[in-house]
Amino acid sequence: MPAVSKIQQLPADVKAWLDSKLVANAFGNYDELTEQLNAKLEGHELEMTVSRSGLGIYGKGLKDRIEKIRNSTAAAKLLNETMDDEGDALGMANVALAQDLIFQLMNQYDPDDTEHPISIKEISTLFRALGNVSRASLPQKQWAKKVREELARKTAEAVDQIQAEAGLSDQQFERVRAKFLGIKLDV
Repeated sequence: MPAVSKIQQLPADVKAWLDSKLVANAFGNYDELTEQLNAKLEGHELEMTVSRSGLGIYGKGLKDRIEKIRNSTAAAKLLNETMDDEGDALGMANVALAQDLIFQLMNQYDPDDTEHPISIKEISTLFRALGNVSRASLPQKQWAKKVREELARKTAEAVDQIQAEAGLSDQQFERVRAKFLGIKLDV
């Protein structure tokens, strides 16, 4: 397992400051930002310094993540504007993605890692997030089931109407139905 970067070890407030500075500087001006960050660390009485290259690697990763989120958001917005998503395929895909990400985070936990233990609060947060995502998927599944049942009911009504209008016997209709569905009948 690779070593955790110094930036990942920063206090939350310093890391939040760094992220906002990186964005404000359009992911540039790393020399000045490295100096500011190290001065901030010294002010927090932390015995660590961050190199320009380490900051550059972190900045590139953050920029890439932000760009992916931006692209995903733009794609989702475009899909919503251009598609009639009655089946809420996009919503179900988002729920599946969220569940996958949460499971990936949970699988990264190593109970034998004494240097980077996961806190009870972090475990609780992951399980709460998983519960929220799971609850979000329930109405989608119920709605999809309702749509399938309504479609089956309307199809059955339409089939009965076609059979009646065509004047087909039950046996004739079953042969047409079997042919249509690709079912082999034992006659």
